[in-house]
Amino acid sequence: MAIHDIKVGIYEKEYAIPRITFVTLDSNILIIKMYGKNGEVINLTNSTVRINYEDETGNKYYQDQNSGCIIKDAEKGSIEVTINNGIFNDSKEIKAEVVIRTGQDRITTNEFSFDSRFPIDLDSNVVPPQEIELWTVTLEKVKKQLDTSMADISVEVNDNANRISDISYKSADGSINDITLSKKGFTLDDGRYVEFKAKHTNTGHVTLNVNSSGAKSLKNADATELGIGDIKANSYYRAIYNGSFFLLASKGGIEVNDTKEGSFKIDAGETITKGDLIELINGKIIKVRSVKPSVSTKTVLNDDGPYDISVTRLTDEKALVCYKDHNQDDYDTVCILNINKTTVSAGPETVLNYNSDRMYHTLVTRLTDEKVLVCYTDVNNDDYSTACVLNIKGTTITAGPETDLNGNSPYDISLTRLTDEKALICYTDVKYRGTACILNIDGTTITAGPEMVFNSNRTYYISAIRLTDEKALVCYIDVNGDDCSTACVLKINGTTIKSGIETIINSDSLCDISLIRLTDEKALICYTDTKYNNHGVACILNIDDTTITVCRETIFNNDSLYDISLTRLTDEKALVCYQVMNRNKYGTACVLNIEGTTITADQEKVFNSNNTYDISVTRLTDEKALVCYIDVNRHNNKCIACVLNITKDPNGIALQNGTENQTIKVIHW
Repeated sequence: MAIHDIKVGIYEKEYAIPRITFVTLDSNILIIKMYGKNGEVINLTNSTVRINYEDETGNKYYQDQNSGCIIKDAEKGSIEVTINNGIFNDSKEIKAEVVIRTGQDRITTNEFSFDSRFPIDLDSNVVPPQEIELWTVTLEKVKKQLDTSMADISVEVNDNANRISDISYKSADGSINDITLSKKGFTLDDGRYVEFKAKHTNTGHVTLNVNSSGAKSLKNADATELGIGDIKANSYYRAIYNGSFFLLASKGGIEVNDTKEGSFKIDAGETITKGDLIELINGKIIKVRSVKPSVSTKTVLNDDGPYDISVTRLTDEKALVCYKDHNQDDYDTVCILNINKTTVSAGPETVLNYNSDRMYHTLVTRLTDEKVLVCYTDVNNDDYSTACVLNIKGTTITAGPETDLNGNSPYDISLTRLTDEKALICYTDVKYRGTACILNIDGTTITAGPEMVFNSNRTYYISAIRLTDEKALVCYIDVNGDDCSTACVLKINGTTIKSGIETIINSDSLCDISLIRLTDEKALICYTDTKYNNHGVACILNIDDTTITVCRETIFNNDSLYDISLTRLTDEKALVCYQVMNRNKYGTACVLNIEGTTITADQEKVFNSNNTYDISVTRLTDEKALVCYIDVNRHNNKCIACVLNITKDPNGIALQNGTENQTIKVIHW
């Protein structure tokens, strides 16, 4: 006699359970148990059990028709069934079905098979018991599913052709960037969608032509252009037609069940137009606001152990990057980066200052599309702060003559453009004071104005930005002021600088200060706050003449952050990049949305999953930024550049017009 436990679960399986063979002796005992979600045995007292048999010849046996089944009462959460082997024909395989109806309103059913061979192995040991798991579903759920299914069957026959077009994915045809496919019943109507399996990986702009109805552009869900490789061969996608072109419902492919039509109420204060991208917030819909960066293909600029990176935008499609090349005796090296959509191409490297032993605190800032100002501390020139103009022609960089600015061993340099011919440099001088001066540029000639001390205490972590041609904002740590982070407005008249009243931004000790201009009267500052375990913090600074108002702080990341770099995208949006210490020092980015003085952080995106430092980010367009950084691995350090596309992250698309509190139809995913 062999005993077999049949384990009965209480969750529904959506796939077939494979047949299991039971070998038996002259008689077979099945012990049936039902288990709860947490593994507890459910008492089967007063449960009804039926076991049906069918042999290979089609003969059927039932327990109530002399099947040979003896069912004992439930005891301790199990039912014991003894099966008389006499009903079997020799060596015949028997199919059996176990059905249990319990007092807990569950119904369990499954089919298994066994034969009448003796279960003796070579060592004359009995074959051990086998265990199967049965499909269980509550009767209440069965009824609900049946009611729902019956309601769904109320589809008009005339609409069947259109329904067919939504059933399955079709294999796409056509060339690499021009996709063609056929789908029965599909028409180019607003809100209609198609699913397809891509044949190629795209290398540029993509079009989609369904049923020879004409090629239409295929774009991201926020209507931005697809990047290279956004459509991947053998991956599955859904595209929704908005009346003009197709939108990808979910970048990278979706399952059919991810997208469906539904009705939702519009949130207060919202007006939605048919075709608008929407997102769901607490069960109501609004126009999409959430955004997230997406990372392009990475370009290695230098793999000789570079460090000390600074990058500046020239045009929407061009930037200049500067770094120290360890293989070139740590000389400052610059090159042009051309950006074609999401691809970064580096021009030839140009080494600055061959006669110097070493430079440090190097910064670059754009003056015009073809001119950049670079400042650094020249070790071989008695630690003078030094500047020169870089002229750019295509990818060729020509450095003008060097100009000594200050012989007092400056450090913590911050550089910002005021006009095409004027810049502001701030630094800590030899007496550790916060100091500023104007740099006038005429061709490649640089003339430094008189120095002005804006903080006579020990000063470090300086960050300065332009507000207008004649006004700048500088932030710094005031050591004698209990390490408070402080800011003041600098008013500029020719080469004369006057500082406004100092304003304390935060009384804690701050690090990694990064400051950007939003408008003439508003700035955004990000930093790590040691009081909050180096959490990432942001706040708005409102400027009225020389008066600074510090608004409420917002923690945008609760981990320990370092190497913060911030860039403006629009008046109401910024991109912040940083290293997350608690997450393997990965390079990470997120968008900060600004509404008045309120800052809201959107989804984070890891742009480099290695140890990342010396991060420098610059805006290219409202929806695109360039980030350069050092990637640290086991072998060597690399300077890498990649494009971050700032894309909206919708939950669906509106199929109707509506205003607040109205219910409209949408396709959501």
